[in-house]
Amino acid sequence: MRIVYLKTAQDGLALVPPILLTLFIGGLVSAVMAIFLSRWLTRPLRKASQGLKAIAAGRLETRIFEGLRTSNRKIRDLGHDFDFAAERLQALTEGRNRLFHDISHEIRSPLARLRAAVGLIEVTPARGGALAGRMEGDIGRLDHLVDEILTLARLDRSQPLGTVEAFDLLDIVENIIFDANFEGREKNAPVRYWGAEKLKLRGNPELLHRACENVVSNAMSHSPQGGVVSITGNQNADEIILEVADDGPGVPEPSLKAIFNPFVRVDEVAASQGIGLGLAIASSAVRSHGGSISEQNRTQGGLLIGIAIPMIDLVNSDV
Repeated sequence: MRIVYLKTAQDGLALVPPILLTLFIGGLVSAVMAIFLSRWLTRPLRKASQGLKAIAAGRLETRIFEGLRTSNRKIRDLGHDFDFAAERLQALTEGRNRLFHDISHEIRSPLARLRAAVGLIEVTPARGGALAGRMEGDIGRLDHLVDEILTLARLDRSQPLGTVEAFDLLDIVENIIFDANFEGREKNAPVRYWGAEKLKLRGNPELLHRACENVVSNAMSHSPQGGVVSITGNQNADEIILEVADDGPGVPEPSLKAIFNPFVRVDEVAASQGIGLGLAIASSAVRSHGGSISEQNRTQGGLLIGIAIPMIDLVNSDV
């Protein structure tokens, strides 16, 4: 039998049979490979764990998909889902912070005016009558703000639609057009409708009225003097499609996707006419009906907002 001599820690010689040496080397290589393979297989999980810890620590901008470096489809799907959830959480958190900031800003101005008016009345009671109209306007603005916030909160919580019935959406649109043309006489920016003579569906008339009214109001506020707001309606076997287009300047492309977020007001001049919740409420109202709302800048100028509502029975729906 061949004997292999190994030097020990004490610089002595030890006799090791070849079979034991082979087993030792094989076991060592296997252990190294097992450790490497284990770390390689668990790397995506460790990456996901690190990402979760980063999210929990408040670093909501954390994303892991690019760092996974794996061809496993399931793991790649996990990375996609993680990044989507992180992005959504970041957007919700930023939206909440912006919401608190904007609500406080919207409330502060009318409250300051009301406080000033009360102070003037205390000093000069005779001015109460002259200030009453302005105070009533500020109170109405606050009441409208609270109503809009509560409506948006109810829709975002996916509460039941409430009263659901069959109706013709065109009846709602025609009333909105009449009111818009009456209110927009000074601006000379008429609202016109083209399309189907009936747009029958089932849904909540109040919510869809508010959605359409907010979209038309937004188009009116951004239309120039003498511009035209065009509304087109079509109905097929699957859905009703309503499109509202204006002749305004449109929306900068980087801001286009954000116009349905609460308190987003791209045009600061038009922003003074609203509180920035109209399109957010419109989007939530349409989506609560299982529909979709889209936006795009027109090649000839202006913004086009499309509303699609599926032709489904929502009587027993809780969405």
